[in-house]
Amino acid sequence: MRKVLLAFVLLVSVVDLPRAQSRSAATPPVDADRLLNHIKFLASDELKGRAAGSPELERAAEYIAQQFKDIGLRPGGDDGTWFEPFQLLAGVTVAAGNSLAISDRTRTVRFTLGSSYYPLSAVPNDSPGIPSDKEDKLPLVFAGYGLAARERNYDDYEGINVNGKAVLIFSHEPQENDASSALNGNRPMPQTTLFQKAAVAKSLGAKVLIVVGDPTHSTDQGLYHTFEEVPRCSRCSTSGGSMRLRVRSIAISARVRS
Repeated sequence: MRKVLLAFVLLVSVVDLPRAQSRSAATPPVDADRLLNHIKFLASDELKGRAAGSPELERAAEYIAQQFKDIGLRPGGDDGTWFEPFQLLAGVTVAAGNSLAISDRTRTVRFTLGSSYYPLSAVPNDSPGIPSDKEDKLPLVFAGYGLAARERNYDDYEGINVNGKAVLIFSHEPQENDASSALNGNRPMPQTTLFQKAAVAKSLGAKVLIVVGDPTHSTDQGLYHTFEEVPRCSRCSTSGGSMRLRVRSIAISARVRS
């Protein structure tokens, strides 16, 4: 959050600096190309989305600090630097007892943590000895791609009641490689992000969202890599240079209704 905020401050500061230097002097025109170059760098694939605690976010922060210095601003952070340390509580740490099983009337399939399923989010919990959530024998319903794009007359939840249930959906979106698709052509819709899909499921009362790799992709390209390891950040914590994470565990069983 700190780095993103600084990026906005940078753009405002570049525009307002002449006014701060002399209120009576005429403000020169904004150098659009210069501002665009800042945006291109900070939004580039090279920075990989600037995830919290990532080296790319650190690099973006250093870049912004250098821009502040170049336009003549003075640092206001700790010890004469451009930065102010803070503690960030984020991420998921999987505790003991985490499990997922799906059953129908004839059999039960138990999934293997780290191999066939990966917990991505759960209710915040400070105690490793207490599960963040425990759901047993939830009805399981399938909701396609989990998309609700009513402005494009597409709603996977139409006619489906998911209140109090577990919802199974595919990642990605249908027809995503079809330039003539009514669903924004071959450009991804904002509704296809995991965050947006989870928000829709939650708003409809779902207890659990289970995302399965889209079967049309041999390799799921969802942005799951950010959950693979605990990020490190030299300025994000006062404890050993690593981010402190809330410990969460989850135990879920789902029951298929035919």
